[in-house]
Amino acid sequence: MKKTETILVLCSHNDDGVIGAGGTLAKYAAEGKQVLTVIFSYGEQSLPQLKPEVVKERRIREMIQSDKILGGGGITYLGLREGHFEEDAVERNATGKIKYILKKYKPTKVFTHSIDDPHPDHRACYKISWNILEGMPDLEVYTFDVWNILNIKHRNMPKMVCDITKTMNQKMNSFKAHESQLKTPGVFLLYWKTYINNIICGMKHGVRYAEEFVKLQ
Repeated sequence: MKKTETILVLCSHNDDGVIGAGGTLAKYAAEGKQVLTVIFSYGEQSLPQLKPEVVKERRIREMIQSDKILGGGGITYLGLREGHFEEDAVERNATGKIKYILKKYKPTKVFTHSIDDPHPDHRACYKISWNILEGMPDLEVYTFDVWNILNIKHRNMPKMVCDITKTMNQKMNSFKAHESQLKTPGVFLLYWKTYINNIICGMKHGVRYAEEFVKLQ
């Protein structure tokens, strides 16, 4: 019996994988691939007016719904503190946990943050992930954009483009599942930035909506 192909996402916060690669992930899921997501932080500091445990519980519920909309196969949280990823990754053996997931599921593709993303947690996620993934045989590694507009450091790297015209609605509905975040001005702006970026990327490649990724290996 042929084993189901696995796609792995390594991202900082709940909505990052959806923003950067949601249409592509939904497309893979529709093709019968198993899409797994590892989230570095619960993001409990994202709503400072609420107690961290309340935010954590709400964000987990939202992520479960978001993953369901995309057709995802499950979520793992590493529980790192925002702003302290590299420090906590050592203390909480994040590398060991990611390596276990890689060994268990043997993904063919991994998606993570861009090195050019201005968000410090996103860059830390990239650094931790790439330190694990670099040079692993038979593994394709791609980076996606969240807050960055351009890819500067990796501008000459190969690109992969995915036509997400058929899964764009799934992507945006998955984004909307993160209700608590969309109430904040920054994420509300990011919602529309994502929509416009996928239109522009689609126009660039002759389709209605598209996502573009940098291929690291």
